[in-house]
This record gives sequence, structure tokens and C-alpha cells, in this order.
Amino acid sequence: MTEHPFEFQTWDTYLEGLNHQEIPWQLGPDGAEHPQYPTELLNLINAFTHSDYFDQNFKRTLYQKGFDKMITEDDLRALASETDTDFFTLRAVVSMLINNEHYFEGLWAAMATNGLLQTFLRQIHAKTPADFPIW
Repeated sequence: MTEHPFEFQTWDTYLEGLNHQEIPWQLGPDGAEHPQYPTELLNLINAFTHSDYFDQNFKRTLYQKGFDKMITEDDLRALASETDTDFFTLRAVVSMLINNEHYFEGLWAAMATNGLLQTFLRQIHAKTPADFPIW
């Protein structure tokens, strides 16, 4: 039984509308530009982060799966196009993308508007094991 579900269909519909849209950036009080994320995108990020799908140990999972160096956008595109990527790798990748906004501001904007976030979420949903989460 899932304790903290994530509504894949709801968020898939939302991301479909966000594909190829521009997320505006605005000058902040610190003199730097920052993305002005729509509330709904922030809600999606929050929902995933608080679901069982978020891998709290994504760094370890990725290391165990052979990702022992920085994952580039080309790596992400390759992973998104592969059909044999396993559920746990996909889960760790999305968790990493969500976490790394702290280091690479605008990452959520790029991943949401170029369709990669939607692709990864669709793959996670399709590959979720019947016994997930495992307690």
C-alpha cells in the first residue's frame, strides 16, 4: 500500500501544457535573475518530494547504478530515450533533478519545458513495481 501517493495522470496533463512554454525570469532583490515558477509546478515538485517515489538516497542509488560522475544533459536525454532503464534509476534521476535546483537554478524550468521531466515521470509510472513501496 502506498503511503504517500503521487498522481501521475494529473501531473502528466499539467506538464503536457507546460511543454515548450517559457518560464519567465525576474530580477530579484539580490541583483540576480531567478525563475518565476508557476505555483502548479512548485506543487508538482512538492508532491513528488513528499511521495514514496522521491529517493532520499538518490546519490547512493546513482553511484550503485554506475553514475559515478556528473550527469550531463546529454546523459539525461540518452536515459530518457532508453526503454530498458530500470525503475530505481529513473526514480533516483528525478530525485536528483529536483534536489539539484538548489545548485543549478532554472533546472526545473529546463526539465519541465523541454519535456524531460514528463518523460521521466511517465517512465517511472509505467515501471513502478507492483509491490512498491517495499517496507
